[in-house]
Amino acid sequence: TEENIKKATAMANEDAAAYQRSAALSEQIAAEARAKVAELTSQYKQKTISLTQYNQTLSAYREDADIMRKQIGQMDSQKVALRTDAATLQGDDAKIMLARAKDIEVAQDKERKSLKLLETFLADAPAG
Repeated sequence: TEENIKKATAMANEDAAAYQRSAALSEQIAAEARAKVAELTSQYKQKTISLTQYNQTLSAYREDADIMRKQIGQMDSQKVALRTDAATLQGDDAKIMLARAKDIEVAQDKERKSLKLLETFLADAPAG
C-alpha cells in the first residue's frame, strides 16, 4: 500500500543517514587510533608502559574493529534489501530506494577504509 511504501522510504532514509554517521565516526576512530597507537608504541619502546598496559589500551580499538566488521555486514544486508524492494516499486519510490542503497554503499566504502586503516595500526603493534 501507499502507506507501507512511505514507511519503507522513511526507514530507508533513516538507515542511510545512520550508516553515514557510522562511517564518519569510523573515520574519526581510525584517525584517533593512528595517533594513539603511535604514542603507545613509543611509550612501550621506551619502557614507560608494559606490554600488558599497551594491549589493554588497544583493546578498545580491537572492539571498534569488530563493530566495524559487523556494521559492514549489516550494510550489505540493507543494500540488498533496498535493491530488492526497489525492484518491486515504480517511479520515484524505486529511485529513492536505489539512491539510499547507493548512499549505504558509499558509507560502507568509507567504513571499510577506516577498518583497513585500524587493522593496519593494530597489526603493527608489538606482539611481545
